[in-house]
Amino acid sequence: MSLRIIIFILVLLALDFYVFQGFKFAFRNTSITTQKVVSIAFWSLTVFTTSVLLAMLIKDWSTWPKVIKTYAGAMVFIITFSKLFIILFLLTDDIFRGVKWAYEKIFPGKEAIDPSAIPAILNKGISRSDFLVRSGLVVAALPFVGLIYGMVKGAYDYQVKNIKLNLANLPKAFHGYKIIQISDLHVGSFVSSEPLEEAVRIINEQNADIILFTGDLVNNRSDELNMHKAALSKLKAKHGVFSTLGNHDYGDYVPWDTDELKRENLAALIAGHKEMGWNILMDEHRHIEKRRRELP
Repeated sequence: MSLRIIIFILVLLALDFYVFQGFKFAFRNTSITTQKVVSIAFWSLTVFTTSVLLAMLIKDWSTWPKVIKTYAGAMVFIITFSKLFIILFLLTDDIFRGVKWAYEKIFPGKEAIDPSAIPAILNKGISRSDFLVRSGLVVAALPFVGLIYGMVKGAYDYQVKNIKLNLANLPKAFHGYKIIQISDLHVGSFVSSEPLEEAVRIINEQNADIILFTGDLVNNRSDELNMHKAALSKLKAKHGVFSTLGNHDYGDYVPWDTDELKRENLAALIAGHKEMGWNILMDEHRHIEKRRRELP
């Protein structure tokens, strides 16, 4: 595992050098001060992401303090993901250059038409390289800003979606039956229970007949749930809260010293569902009965 991470880090560093060439090209006509600021900002982010990844070699990531693990891990993903868009545009430009170079080597004496020269000839725009590099920076900025907003603000921007279902042969007693479905809470990413308490308040305001939780309560470990049990146990519905497990709930994405520890983790999580008053279903089903009120 350590060797894989080292190779991964080396690949990321190589890609960073490649991406940095695009930044240098895009800011080549700016002041020296601006170029220095851009360089310092770029390599500071690289040092940050590399340091976080190297730290994983020293200490198991899953045991890190929750705040550091949540935000450091998210920032590494956001930074790396955003750079991929820049790489796409840089590769496109380099492919154009490679085709031009190959053409001139195969047909010596014949200069290939350089698309980058067309705007200059028409005096109506910038070169192809300028266009692609700048476009790459703009496109990369969109997920960078968007994901940071989502992590800081958007994650708690709860919304209620009302969907009316028309089911054939549905018993009249169930007409207007309200089901609330929630999923993928990943409570290990919450550094406090306040956002979950707000979510519970909004859910309870809907006065549901039944609440269905459809998996991924935690990120990896059952103990992520401990500090949030009190908040989630307040979920109420007329016919109760029913739940099931998701892929993350089985603890498959973290190393375990023994298979027994992994089984104990799963058992503790299942017990946590029950402690909160949730009816957890493990390859099971339940019958919900409801009688229509008789009209006078």
